[in-house]
Amino acid sequence: MSEITVRNLTVKYDDFVAVEDVSFDVPHGLHIALVGPSGCGKSTILKSVAGLIPYTGTVDGTPERIGYMPQKGVLLPWYTVMKNLTLPLTLRGISEKEAQKKVESHLEEFGLKGFEDKYPSVLSGGMYQRAALLRTLMVEAPLILLDEPFGAVDALNRRRLWLWLEERRMGWDISTIMVTHDVEEAVFLSDIVIVLDGPPARIKKVVNVPLPHPRDIHHMGTPQFAHLAEEVLEAVIER
Repeated sequence: MSEITVRNLTVKYDDFVAVEDVSFDVPHGLHIALVGPSGCGKSTILKSVAGLIPYTGTVDGTPERIGYMPQKGVLLPWYTVMKNLTLPLTLRGISEKEAQKKVESHLEEFGLKGFEDKYPSVLSGGMYQRAALLRTLMVEAPLILLDEPFGAVDALNRRRLWLWLEERRMGWDISTIMVTHDVEEAVFLSDIVIVLDGPPARIKKVVNVPLPHPRDIHHMGTPQFAHLAEEVLEAVIER
């Protein structure tokens, strides 16, 4: 997958300008976080990159397939966990048997072994998010878009999910763009943090995160991590 380039992205809803003249790059294999106040247009940028809404400007280099995980409600409640997880594969014409085989190879890794025949309503918050992320990865796309992937999870389990995602992501050849309100989450899970203000969404600051991968709990306690989180937070709250 080549580098994705977003240039002069502008999104309007009638007379309301949601995003104005936003430009950034997503180098292959790197992870981008979009942070900023609620309602500033972060999710709108993500939907534009996904091709879900009209925009002006250009988004070049996106692959044919993109995995997109919206904020909530991504699992179909009338399908079992297995049926939800195989859906991206069967929609592409892969047989149910082959799709289940692909999913089964990841169930233990994602902490879902034994829950294949359960329905999403019985899953804990963390398990639900892991299932939602696995379904997104089952698109088998080189670009994954995550909109507040852990926003509905309590603070302690959210940090567990950061560590879990970081470890699992190392085995997938993907780039990600993630929307989050959590500054520490942005620093821990990304290589580049783009701070936005708005609406309309405009880039306020870009912070490079030079922490090595894979990252673990010890990185969170380093002065470098604290400095980067403080730099991002100052950019978010400054007027």
